[in-house]
Amino acid sequence: MKTRAAIHARGKVYAGKLFGTGMAAKQAVAQYGRKNVIDASMGVITDNNGTLICLPTVEEQFRVMPIEEIISYSPVGELPGFLEAAVKHTFGESRPDAYIRPIASAGGAGAISNVIWNYSNVGDTILTHD
Repeated sequence: MKTRAAIHARGKVYAGKLFGTGMAAKQAVAQYGRKNVIDASMGVITDNNGTLICLPTVEEQFRVMPIEEIISYSPVGELPGFLEAAVKHTFGESRPDAYIRPIASAGGAGAISNVIWNYSNVGDTILTHD
């Protein structure tokens, strides 16, 4: 199989470092006690007792939203025409005559990071939009 992935990105396996950090923090709390551990892992905000909390304004908004909007994950890939519109916006009048396939990815900066890491090597020149 031919791949265009960068040499360092081939055959990689998702290691789940972000979620692993949260699990490591929970294990540290169990081992060393809540007073001796600060859990600064992604997506965590707790009160002084270590209870997960939500900002009141966020909670208010969640309570008025339809359940489908609260529990669904990144709707970007499901919105009709969104991916093609993203391609049109990206290239404008300068769309190359090349194979272009848009994909949905969680997070804008994460998507850009994934593309750069997976499809370029040290020393490559990357042209970006301003």
